[in-house]
Amino acid sequence: LVLFISFVGVSVRFFGAWVGVNLTTISKSNRTPIAIAHTPGGAMEIVIGMLALKYNLITETVFVAIVFGALISSIIIGPWFGHSIRKRKKVSILEYFSHSDILAQIKSDNRDKAIRELCELAEGHEDTPDLDDIYDAVLKRENTMGTAIEEGVAVPHARFKAMRRPVIIFGRSRYGIEWNSPDGKLSNFIFLILTPEKDDIQVQILGIIAKAMSDQKNRDAILQAKESHEMWETLQKTFTDKHVIRK
Repeated sequence: LVLFISFVGVSVRFFGAWVGVNLTTISKSNRTPIAIAHTPGGAMEIVIGMLALKYNLITETVFVAIVFGALISSIIIGPWFGHSIRKRKKVSILEYFSHSDILAQIKSDNRDKAIRELCELAEGHEDTPDLDDIYDAVLKRENTMGTAIEEGVAVPHARFKAMRRPVIIFGRSRYGIEWNSPDGKLSNFIFLILTPEKDDIQVQILGIIAKAMSDQKNRDAILQAKESHEMWETLQKTFTDKHVIRK
């Protein structure tokens, strides 16, 4: 009886959540994990069971089964959720930028002009909008909320409907650019990130960059690189196999 009630409860809740999430614009890779997250039974299930028991709609045996069913559904969510995440395809962040997407030295010491330099590199990629459209979208996002993070790193970004895959452009400023960073430091490492509008991959990319660039050794190695090819080799070492995106 416990197994039957657990199976029915989990199945119905999963199906209901799955139908609901498929009616949204949430990326397909996230729909199954979200549905799984809504499967556990909880206090409401037990409260309804207590009311049903009080008015003799169910027996004590059924009520106990309902309580155990809620407990079982809460226990299995961890392994089930973890399995669904592990099944997602692993993609290296290096797949989204290359040697040609590196600006060894940003010419301008002005934030807006530096962004435009990076946007000029991004314009030639497949599915990317025109230069002015890219620049306007990135600058609008930047003016809404600054994208500088600590330790000399800035991550200007924007989303576009027409894009099918992310594009990352990297630029270095040896002397630093004022970017209104939380720690007051100038920004030396600028990552321009352009992603599809209905994809949550941007958040993962931002997280990976923040984690990798928090290492002083990585920042020093990139800052000391002399040419773009040397910088590309350094970036390949910086973003190792452990810095992956799950799609």
